Amino acid sequence: MRPNPNAAARRIQSARQAGSPGAASLLDALCRRWRVCAQVARERRALRELSDHQLRDLGLSRADVEREAHRPFWDAPRRRG
Repeated sequence: MRPNPNAAARRIQSARQAGSPGAASLLDALCRRWRVCAQVARERRALRELSDHQLRDLGLSRADVEREAHRPFWDAPRRRG
């Protein structure tokens, strides 16, 4: 199931209008985390589609990719960059 960024934005805006900045901050953080996890899951799927030659160019083995691909989607780095 893909996250709906519009629905999340509406919930955040609603929380802000209701005068609950703590709830809005929490929703902001959860939405950001969800987007990171979703992006990492897409990247892991993309790695699986690379050829062995492309993986060697990146310094990765098929075993490295399979190990990474089998990690749960929420098992993503906290900071990217």
